[in-house]
Amino acid sequence: HDDGSAEEWFNVADSAAQNNYAAVKFNASDSGEDVVRFKWRQNGSGGAFYIKIWEDDNGLPGNEIYSKVIASSIIDGWNENDLSTEGLNVSRDFWVGIKEFSSSQPFGLDTDSNSGYSYKRISNDGNWEPVEGNIMCRVFLDSQMISAREISSLDNGERESLIKYPIYTLKWE
Repeated sequence: HDDGSAEEWFNVADSAAQNNYAAVKFNASDSGEDVVRFKWRQNGSGGAFYIKIWEDDNGLPGNEIYSKVIASSIIDGWNENDLSTEGLNVSRDFWVGIKEFSSSQPFGLDTDSNSGYSYKRISNDGNWEPVEGNIMCRVFLDSQMISAREISSLDNGERESLIKYPIYTLKWE
């Protein structure tokens, strides 16, 4: 949904705080696709946050289906986290986002356009509210076919990658 450039930097409230959430709506095929990678644009190195995935509940984030702390090797700029071994399969509308810590660095916010798919929630019991702009987080989905899709790329579309990312483990003896 973002165009790749951040015009502003985004924390859920004026500054990062525990128990604040941001989420972006995505869509997978009806038959289901594997979530293989999470990508985000960050301002500043370091920090920590949870990656969260939620089911859709009438156009808002619903039941949480995945959570993972990200707290190392985070750089200023674009970052990626491999989720290919997590066994995550989604279908239809779903939400991907973050839960902040007080140490979380701001995410990129594309304000050149507004897809209406970015939301925020202050505190665990707050209401989901729309964000003016597009929070710069993306997901890579794999339908087990020939290629993978990167969702939330330029022009509110998706990009098909003709390269299947290999999944392997190196072991030194």
